[in-house]
Amino acid sequence: METGIESDLLSGVLYVSLAVLSLAVLVAFGRVLRGPSLPDRVVAIDYVSYVTMGFLGTYAILSGREAYIDAALVLGLLAFIGTIALARYVEGRSETQQHAEAYGTGAFRSEGHVGGARHREEGRPDQQVRAGGQTKRARRRAEASAQPRSAEGRERGEPSSTDDEADE
Repeated sequence: METGIESDLLSGVLYVSLAVLSLAVLVAFGRVLRGPSLPDRVVAIDYVSYVTMGFLGTYAILSGREAYIDAALVLGLLAFIGTIALARYVEGRSETQQHAEAYGTGAFRSEGHVGGARHREEGRPDQQVRAGGQTKRARRRAEASAQPRSAEGRERGEPSSTDDEADE
């Protein structure tokens, strides 16, 4: 193969670098396949894209063609945008799972999860999903669902926990 490098030592170092980068990509693909969780896979895919950028840059030096550097830059931009999109997906998915678990286990009624905010042992909010009227409405619904209405309350027309007009 014709290279743009005149030094045999530099050419040898570049070939070794390409071999190491290829091995790194294979190891990262193993992490993508094994997981164990979605965030691990996202980080592994991100790592593969950046190692591929390094591979393209090294090959550009070895071959003397600048087009590979342009391809590496485009790959870097796409990898960055993809990482942001996947991070937002994982964040939204984790919030949904937290809410589903809180409602399913009854933690919402036991003040462990109030109005979109999950509280730690110290009492600090871990994550605030909604603020303002939504939080107050959720607290009222939780209090109302924790204390079921009696038959007399339904007959008198007391507001139920599903009346949004009374909450706003």
